[in-house]
Amino acid sequence: MVPRSLSGIKESVKLIISSERFEEDTFVPVLFSLVQIVYLETDDSSQVVKFPDRPVIVKKDIEAALRTMLIKLPNLKVVYVLGRTRTFNHGTPWNVEPSPYHFGWACKWAIQDQINSVSGTEYKGPNKVAPMLAWGFYQWADSLPRSTDNFYWRWSETKDGLHANDIGQDTLSTRFQKFLLTDPYARLWYAKH
Repeated sequence: MVPRSLSGIKESVKLIISSERFEEDTFVPVLFSLVQIVYLETDDSSQVVKFPDRPVIVKKDIEAALRTMLIKLPNLKVVYVLGRTRTFNHGTPWNVEPSPYHFGWACKWAIQDQINSVSGTEYKGPNKVAPMLAWGFYQWADSLPRSTDNFYWRWSETKDGLHANDIGQDTLSTRFQKFLLTDPYARLWYAKH
């Protein structure tokens, strides 16, 4: 069973294939074998809202998704995970604050599991079962600039308090590109292309 967080990959690949007019049976393995780096910005569908229960459930989902990604994308090396943006309490009860904040804890704990070599998270050596998981640009922020990087996320950057509008998409993509150009590891591959 493919974890919920990966359910859209096949549909995305089908769109690429249909637009390029390739046969799916021959093109998909080639396309999947080329992927070495993934930017993972996802939501979780856990309806548990209590801390630390929700982040623990989501951490396990992230780790299962990493294992599945490595099976589907055999040359995958790194997955950059991004915490979700603030929701301004718009949406279903299990998808509003503090759930996006808790998602950041799930990401942090999944990374810690890899650092601590927890079984089922190995990303190197003969027992490798997953790609390396690393922080991308951390998107969760309130309406006031963070002291660490001056990033903020405001209602005005959303369509509905949950989904980014054009201005919000520009803000997030610009910040992520800045991360890729300044992160000591990401810039090694990103700045070259």
